[in-house]
Amino acid sequence: MTTLSYDEALAALQELEATDKLTAFAVGDIVHGLVAQGGPQVCKRVAVDLGRSLAWVRQRDLVAEVFPPDVRTRLWHGEEPPPPVVWRHHWVAAGTDDPEGWLLKAIANEWSTRQLEEAINGEDPDAPDDVLVTVDAPAGEVHVRYREGTAAKITDAAVPGVSHVLDAQGRVLATRLRLPAECAGRKVRLRRAR
Repeated sequence: MTTLSYDEALAALQELEATDKLTAFAVGDIVHGLVAQGGPQVCKRVAVDLGRSLAWVRQRDLVAEVFPPDVRTRLWHGEEPPPPVVWRHHWVAAGTDDPEGWLLKAIANEWSTRQLEEAINGEDPDAPDDVLVTVDAPAGEVHVRYREGTAAKITDAAVPGVSHVLDAQGRVLATRLRLPAECAGRKVRLRRAR
């Protein structure tokens, strides 16, 4: 293995970033090599010099450590990650007790990264989305219907224009939002319930 100077490694990182889907892995391999040579403090220097966050650099180092080239080749059975698996699948799996096992499950089931995260968290990765949002334009209402289990995570708050549809046990099944006229046409952002 050839040892690169810091400047040579930095130049290689910058060149690789825009090439293909293997770029993140190559970047991780170089970062991991730099960390192996200079210790964890090198992460901060790489982050500053690349204009990236420290978390970004540490993530690449972690993936390269957990999934080195020989392990990736064995898991992929080829030169590139099998679709739809991407670098982020590797990062999500790297934080578990069985990274290779989780990655193999993601490959076999063709899970998205969201589905992989749900499976790791003990949720059903094939369940429908947490919420279904519909708009009743004439009434000026947004209707949000929850998946079973998600409703249990919703806390009831006394907010003007918000009413909840409850089941016989008093659990929230859906939420009705009456929007003020000035909100018409605006984008709505929903966050997944965890």
